[in-house]
Amino acid sequence: MRGLVPHPRYGAGVRDAGDVEGAKLAQQYYAGWARSGEAMFWESAIRADLGKQKYFVMPSLWYVDTLKRCRDCGRGFLFFAEEQRYWYEELGFNVNADCVRCPECRKTERTLRRRFDRYSRLVGKKELPDAELGELVADACFLWEEGILQDAGKLRRLKNLARRRLAGEKVTAKIVRICEGLDVGKNERSGDLSG
Repeated sequence: MRGLVPHPRYGAGVRDAGDVEGAKLAQQYYAGWARSGEAMFWESAIRADLGKQKYFVMPSLWYVDTLKRCRDCGRGFLFFAEEQRYWYEELGFNVNADCVRCPECRKTERTLRRRFDRYSRLVGKKELPDAELGELVADACFLWEEGILQDAGKLRRLKNLARRRLAGEKVTAKIVRICEGLDVGKNERSGDLSG
């Protein structure tokens, strides 16, 4: 399908499972269940293994490719039947858990979480080897650019530490550029107030 965010494993097109009888049964099972704005593609139907599912009220008998809209970026994407089977039978997610982000936004969210967790762990350490200091500075730059880190004083302190211990490193040059941008913005604002 055109215009959909592709999945790295499953692509961007409906996947035909080749089970015509299963497609008919899935369509009967899901009759009236589709959430507004979601199209379901019966030809992708895969029978669920109920013994592997977790659920509150009712298991899901079938998985079908479902057209979704990402709540972060607003783009369309397919929540594939095969992906659902993996989520609910292999990873153990409850069948009531729904996919609300496209693959790209899920990847971005994981990256943000991973970088924030590492930053949080490293920023609290008393002594950092140079390699960990480099990771801390890189994560601080990344989180600043994403709008997560907002303490300019902390960023400047990291810049000073990086200049002392990591002179000549790319990450040091990057944090210096970011801090110079902060200083330019600060000078422009203070100039506006005095003029």
